[in-house]
Amino acid sequence: MASIPGVRVTDHLVKDAAGREAIAITRTEDGLHEQREILLDPHDFGYAGLRFVVAEDYEYALSDGEVKLQTLAFKAGQILTSEARIRAAVVDSRGEKP
Repeated sequence: MASIPGVRVTDHLVKDAAGREAIAITRTEDGLHEQREILLDPHDFGYAGLRFVVAEDYEYALSDGEVKLQTLAFKAGQILTSEARIRAAVVDSRGEKP
């Protein structure tokens, strides 16, 4: 991942959707005001989850095409979506379920 332009590691641990600490590998989405964060377990570097975080303050105007209905304000650091891997399993053969 280090060879992908714009990818970096945050200088602090973050919380996943389950409240566990995780390492965040981030990349700001091109043309958007948010960044994608792949979350890794700090103990074994296994996949812990994913989240989208606001990268910079911005406002978004909702409209029906003719009339502005509402303006939403977003602040840098605000979490937009977050998910966590709760469990994983290994099976011995194809088609076997844990």
